[in-house]
Amino acid sequence: MAATRKEVAAVTWENLPGDGGNQTAAGEARNSPFASYRGSSPRPLFRETALTIMALARSVYNLLFRRTSTFAITIMVGAVVFERVFDQAGEAVFDNINQGKLWKHIKHSYEQKDEE
Repeated sequence: MAATRKEVAAVTWENLPGDGGNQTAAGEARNSPFASYRGSSPRPLFRETALTIMALARSVYNLLFRRTSTFAITIMVGAVVFERVFDQAGEAVFDNINQGKLWKHIKHSYEQKDEE
């Protein structure tokens, strides 16, 4: 059975079920990573991150993937951006591996300065 949003928000570090009396006099769990937390309200155990991720996914879907035209444009733009990033990363790795061996790294030692 899935918990409702209110039930999830009501579960905190201080009122975990099955605690077994492992709390201090202040009501904090002894072995809890939040044992020194002294906020005005108890820290929620589960945040609503799944709901915010789903809202973001729904917005992206409605904006980019719902219509065929925007889906095709998204794929084309994504391919161009991916190609550019991949090319830059490959070039940086190649330059790093061959440091001191490429012409752009050693040409200063072979070029003669013109004195006029």
